[in-house]
Amino acid sequence: APMQDPRAEGQPSQNRRRMKSDNMGNRRFKDLLEASMKSKDTEEWLDVHFTRPIGLFFALIWERLGVHPNTITIISIFLGDELTAILDAITAAGYKLSDFDAVCGRGGLYRPIPSGTYAVNDRVMADVEAAPYGEHPSNLGAYLAKKLGDMVGIPAFFVDPVCVDEMTEIAHYTGFAEFRRLCQFHALNHKAVGRRAAKELGKRYEDVNLIVCHLGGGVSVGAHEHGRVVDVCNVKDEGSMGMDRAGGLPVNQLISYCFSGKTKDEVKRTFGRRAGMFSYLGTTDFRVVCAKVVEGDPKAVEAYQALVYQLAKDIGAMAAVLHFNVDAIVYTAGMAYEDFFCDDISAYVSKIAPIIRLPGEEEMRSLAEGALRVLRGEQEAAQY
Repeated sequence: APMQDPRAEGQPSQNRRRMKSDNMGNRRFKDLLEASMKSKDTEEWLDVHFTRPIGLFFALIWERLGVHPNTITIISIFLGDELTAILDAITAAGYKLSDFDAVCGRGGLYRPIPSGTYAVNDRVMADVEAAPYGEHPSNLGAYLAKKLGDMVGIPAFFVDPVCVDEMTEIAHYTGFAEFRRLCQFHALNHKAVGRRAAKELGKRYEDVNLIVCHLGGGVSVGAHEHGRVVDVCNVKDEGSMGMDRAGGLPVNQLISYCFSGKTKDEVKRTFGRRAGMFSYLGTTDFRVVCAKVVEGDPKAVEAYQALVYQLAKDIGAMAAVLHFNVDAIVYTAGMAYEDFFCDDISAYVSKIAPIIRLPGEEEMRSLAEGALRVLRGEQEAAQY
């Protein structure tokens, strides 16, 4: 028999290994691409088949090169892409940048700070570049505001970022000494809605106790005590589920899930973008959920009832924080437009306090009002 080339002997197994590696790479790309999409109900064809795959491809390249996502965005800011787009929008609206008295940007995941209007200083800019407290698109709001303000010599501010922390020290305790409860919530809308609700009651925000329920893509329920949010259920960690976030989970089941072969990134993506109502019904569109409930879809009805139940429990917990001395319970954000949803929550909690519905979000107005309070001399700009 002719001698076989020893190099050829290992070739099939090498090919199999290469094919296996390629298949694993393809599966990972498909899994990551699917995880980046909240729901087929809310994705356009162009995004699904073109924009997102290209974006993910380049994101994986930057990840392999060890380049921080914020770095890419900040480079594009320096190159002028974002600034040019903003300046073009200002011009299209019939204004010049020099017409303005200040620039106010959305605040992001910075260090824990009290509520207020903050001047954008070098420390903020450094934290945006390094992102020591986490990644979020809103991190760049203050950064852009500073760049724009410097162009014409006007001040730059940010107002009530998601990292506002006015919780008591006791409220930060958990059941384990090495863990500390994190305060991150929809502070900008919470504070604005709190002021509006107090006005409806004929009182100052600083003189009332409110439970504010932000009912949007993410949910948060906060106890507002005389102008301070002294406790809050943060959907990233605890409390009711949201449309795509898990909220609180059973600890032992969570431990088992984390050690079931999943990576840390996979677990975070799942509970941050693929959990909540999405995990039960496959959609993050609350309108779709409500339509299925009206149709009597048993699976949708049960998941919907669970969401209502969990939110009511959070409201009850915040009422206890306020010693049940509550002037009003306030529903806000997009889901608060749905009458029967608010009525179903109220069926659990209306005996605690009167209900005020302020649906939608006024975050752009809230940013402007925060800057105006400083410009009018009603308060001083806080320093980060």
